[in-house]
Amino acid sequence: MGEARELVELAWRAIESGEVERLGDLFSEEAELATASAEGQGLDYVRRVFRRHHEAYPDLRHEVLGCIESGDGTEVALDMRFTGTHRGELHGPRGTIAATGRTLRWRSADHVRTRDGRIVSWRATFDRLAIREQLGLEVAAGERG
Repeated sequence: MGEARELVELAWRAIESGEVERLGDLFSEEAELATASAEGQGLDYVRRVFRRHHEAYPDLRHEVLGCIESGDGTEVALDMRFTGTHRGELHGPRGTIAATGRTLRWRSADHVRTRDGRIVSWRATFDRLAIREQLGLEVAAGERG
């Protein structure tokens, strides 16, 4: 297992256990984080996003379905599946969604780059519309693509 893959696993252990402060040992100060709904830069941004993630889904669990690593182990592309119960507020580009108590399942395609033993870039692409449907929210016709 290369550096990037190992750091991703350590990051998910910290996120899933609610120990988001530990991410400071794994991400660079200038790390970039981009998701299907927002993007930002810096360790404070990373912590804020993953703290909200844990608060929204306190029982969140991930499973790696597939993984492709670069030859030197500093980059990894992951196909992941997530399961979590929506027990806290979910913050998104359309505002806050109150807890529904529903168990959600979704997939994500992530690309992570590292340098000098720290994550410098994490890009996660997931199906926001599938999540909205599982939450029982309306999906506008134009959102279907």
